[in-house]
Amino acid sequence: MNLIGKIFVLLVFVMSLVFMSFAIAVYGTHQNWKKAATDVEVKRKAAVADLQKAQEEKAALDTEIQKERAAVRQTLGKLETERNELQVVRDELTKQRDALMVKDKEAVAALDTAQQNLAKLTSEVE
Repeated sequence: MNLIGKIFVLLVFVMSLVFMSFAIAVYGTHQNWKKAATDVEVKRKAAVADLQKAQEEKAALDTEIQKERAAVRQTLGKLETERNELQVVRDELTKQRDALMVKDKEAVAALDTAQQNLAKLTSEVE
């Protein structure tokens, strides 16, 4: 019995070491599920807050874009009006220039006629 007792004592010692290693493994892999759940909830709330902030920024940028587009349209309308007015002025100036050129040609023709008459009269006088 002495040998069987020693074997049982050794077997109890070995099994206690095995169970102790199982206990350490279980403790090492144990998670605090309440803490994990609250961490997830905190992260979700932070993500929701970031999403709302991003949506507000997007809305602000959209309104700014609309204002910029309206300003561009208004400026474009003013520039087109100014261009039309300048075209009208250019057309009027072109008409005036053409009229002055016609007048200039008539004056040059009259001057040539007068010079020819002068040359004719000068030759008659001589």
